[in-house]
Amino acid sequence: MTDPYKQTSGDPNGLGQKLMRQANAAFATQERTNVERVWREIAEFIVPSQNSKFTNSGKQSKGNRKDSRTFDITAISACRDLAASMHSTITNPATKWSKLRFKQTALNNDDDGNMWTSNATIEVHNALSDSNFDDQIGIGYQSHSGFGTMVLLHDELRENGQYTGMNFATWHLGEVAYAENSKGMVNCVYHKFDFTLKQAYEEFGDAIGEDLIKKMEATPLEEIDFYHCVYMRDKKDVKLNEFGEAPANHRPVASMYVMAKGSKVVKEDGYYEFPVYVSRWSTQPGEIYGFGPSHVALPDVLTINVLTRTLLKGLAKAIDPVIFQEQNNIITGDMRPGKLVSVRSIAGIKEGVTQSRFDIGFLQAKELKDAIKAAFYVDKLMLPPRTETGEMTAYEIQQRLEQMQVVLGPPLSRANHEVFEPLIMRTLKILMRAGKIPPIPESVRSKITTRDAYGNKTIDLEIAFVNSLARSQQMSELRNISAYVQEVSQMGQLTQTPTIDLIDTDEVAEVMARIRDIPEQLTRTDEEVAAIRGQREQAAQAQSALQAGESIGNMAKNVGSIPQEGSVK
Repeated sequence: MTDPYKQTSGDPNGLGQKLMRQANAAFATQERTNVERVWREIAEFIVPSQNSKFTNSGKQSKGNRKDSRTFDITAISACRDLAASMHSTITNPATKWSKLRFKQTALNNDDDGNMWTSNATIEVHNALSDSNFDDQIGIGYQSHSGFGTMVLLHDELRENGQYTGMNFATWHLGEVAYAENSKGMVNCVYHKFDFTLKQAYEEFGDAIGEDLIKKMEATPLEEIDFYHCVYMRDKKDVKLNEFGEAPANHRPVASMYVMAKGSKVVKEDGYYEFPVYVSRWSTQPGEIYGFGPSHVALPDVLTINVLTRTLLKGLAKAIDPVIFQEQNNIITGDMRPGKLVSVRSIAGIKEGVTQSRFDIGFLQAKELKDAIKAAFYVDKLMLPPRTETGEMTAYEIQQRLEQMQVVLGPPLSRANHEVFEPLIMRTLKILMRAGKIPPIPESVRSKITTRDAYGNKTIDLEIAFVNSLARSQQMSELRNISAYVQEVSQMGQLTQTPTIDLIDTDEVAEVMARIRDIPEQLTRTDEEVAAIRGQREQAAQAQSALQAGESIGNMAKNVGSIPQEGSVK
């Protein structure tokens, strides 16, 4: 299959026109149209910070209120708490939340291999810390928990051809449409955005055209529309050299910027890895856009807003009731507090007492609020107030926290696969290409046993997530192992048999160290352990020999002291 976006000679505008047709078709699909209707309601009542581009016209006046029809903020707070919990639990900026390891276990026991993976892990996380990753992933979590979908761009910054850092951008869902490959992974993304004329000239230079450059002098802040199209190139158009490098237009991933006016390509670029990560909380069968907690809570959110508005109207009537009076009963007066009012007959004035059942309304509101919090896992992520639980031991608190964090496991395992694994690997490759991380040591390469489809030796790396969520998910395994070892040991003591021999204690220690994320440099390699045990065995043999020699000497001495038959004392 040929690349439908390949520039053809003699048709300089063909590529831009094809990309624009493809992008417009992606935005106009029935699923995308239906999904955006739901996104608009979610943005208005649950994620108002994202409401600026979810209106019927596609744009909203900048700086105005985004929650003018919102009367209850339970869902807004719950969504914010879930996003904050995800940020602090999965990608806590204060910790190194992932770790590089070799898939081939023997390589992890190599000192040089351990040193390389440890240094690579540090460099990867330092690069992320130096970038705007923490800021943008925080926005991404709001989109993930609010709309069930997160779209994150991972770009490389270069100046004069040299690597200078990385930049991340969480794209607003109102500006994004995408498509999946046959394996369910997003491999084609369209992003529509605005640039002022000044920004467009700074980014694309003379490519925007002389007419816009002249116009920029008069109206530099006028906005124009662009599309950023990212997609996989046809394999025959990918031309990498022996070092795996290629010009931008021959890299595996195409990056094309198209100006909507005139469907003109203003910049052609390329990536070695797919730079846009699209993560879905979950998906409905046959659909590609996400389905998240907000979709579950939306009916209750809409209901409680209507209920709260009705209760406020009733409360206003109860607090400041309608005054009924007989016609022409009030002569003069001011109805404000503390003022004097003249009336013909005090019996001719009566307050309109409301018969509203506020108790029923407040009870229903509480039930709705609890249901909304449950939809966003707030009841699982936050410890209940002490007034409800009483004093809790440290062990009970730890158990509760582990149970809370495990709740996030299933939906966020998908985020690991769709976002964080490719993000860490792309960061590693960017740093290696920039020379920030040295090549894998030759001593490690010599021990490789895995080979690719062509018979060449290949090094496979895996990413171990060592955040608090991952550890909580593994704690049950650790407790099971500890309990099993303890039970077997106690059984041996009761039966006076060495039942502990049934357990490979070395393997148990390695598994427990891996679960607890103990640094490799704190544990000894198999060769070091074998050497220490060999020395200990030699020492034990020498000690046994010495003790045996002493025993024989003492025996000989004792034999020599026994009187012989016929001897005279």
